Amino acid sequence: MKKSGRAPGWGCYAEVFRTPGVLRLVTSMTVGRLPNGMLPLILIVFMHRQLGSYTEAGVVTAGYTVGVAASAPARGRTLDRFGKSPVLTVLATLQTLVLAGILAAAWSGLGLPVLLALAVAVGATNSTSGAAMRSLWRPVLADERLLSTAYALQATAEDILQVVGPLLGGVILALWGATPAIAVSAALNLAGVLVFATAPACRASGAGQRGGRGRERVATSTPGLLTLTLAAVFAGVAIGVLQVALPVFTQAHGTPSGAGLLLAMVAFGSITSGLVYGSRSWPGSATHRYLAITGLFAVLFAPLAFVHSVPVMAVLLFFTGFGYSPRNAAAYLLLDDVVRPEASAEAYTWIISGVATGVAAGTALTGFVAEHAGLTWTFLTAFGTAAAGFAVVSTRIPTLAAIRPPVPMVAAER
Repeated sequence: MKKSGRAPGWGCYAEVFRTPGVLRLVTSMTVGRLPNGMLPLILIVFMHRQLGSYTEAGVVTAGYTVGVAASAPARGRTLDRFGKSPVLTVLATLQTLVLAGILAAAWSGLGLPVLLALAVAVGATNSTSGAAMRSLWRPVLADERLLSTAYALQATAEDILQVVGPLLGGVILALWGATPAIAVSAALNLAGVLVFATAPACRASGAGQRGGRGRERVATSTPGLLTLTLAAVFAGVAIGVLQVALPVFTQAHGTPSGAGLLLAMVAFGSITSGLVYGSRSWPGSATHRYLAITGLFAVLFAPLAFVHSVPVMAVLLFFTGFGYSPRNAAAYLLLDDVVRPEASAEAYTWIISGVATGVAAGTALTGFVAEHAGLTWTFLTAFGTAAAGFAVVSTRIPTLAAIRPPVPMVAAER
């Protein structure tokens, strides 16, 4: 991969998309991952209609989320070991069959245990095309300076999907109902993943170089990945706190319907900052850039504890989002240094699982804090956990040094 001497700017994105094969990969990845944002809402509605209880519907939907998070590293490891195209194809096919099984089980009147098990299976067969895409950027792009732009593009796309997915799911539910919505989710996943998996760049990537006992966990044995995953967990807790604290905040200020808008402001801030971040060339090493962005992410939470107005909160939340997408993009770039190439897909899934685990912990914690300590301490909890993530990175900076060997691992071990 060569380094270019051209000046950075918004044209970086055009250069990324002009790279042969990139438009197909990004478009199909986006289509295939739309159900990730659609299914939680769709499952809640569908299961409530089948089971007659929001409590049981929530349990089933939580099972889906647990299936996604718990299986993600294993799915990433499988991608690295057996190759992207065959694994993605199998996962997409299995998820389609399991979603069909959910419809059949519901129509047959089967109860909560069966539906819960099927929901966990849907999550466990979730598309891993995001991990595959992250590991394909380096071999696909001809210009090393485009990597930062590409990772920012992927991080921003993930934020956009979190906004568009539930909106699209809601529209389909309103127009056609829950059963067609599940069918559309299955079709989008299958079509998007198959187009991605059959792309020349994906098929050419082949299987990784891992083999033999003791080599399967290359990613998890890397201190740098542990640092990035721990930081992701703390960031997830901060985001999880917001997801519960903001509805409490708007309820306390007489505008309960405003919580969705406030959460959207965080997403819009993240999307905006992600696009700007990817359009520029930033000074310093990737490690110190990640440290600075992690610090910014924490600092931007601090003012929220002292806000007593919904409009002011909306403005501050837009800026709070500035630390999120760039932080993810910087972490994706660091993965190229701290994890061996044959474990890149698994490494990505550990970071994503770290965020999901943190969000779950944050949402579970926040209700107790808000009820017993008040909103000020609730928002300070978000700031404190984000600051703890910064402290983890600060104290573990040496673990983020590059470990890429001059020769492939298998050759070096012979």
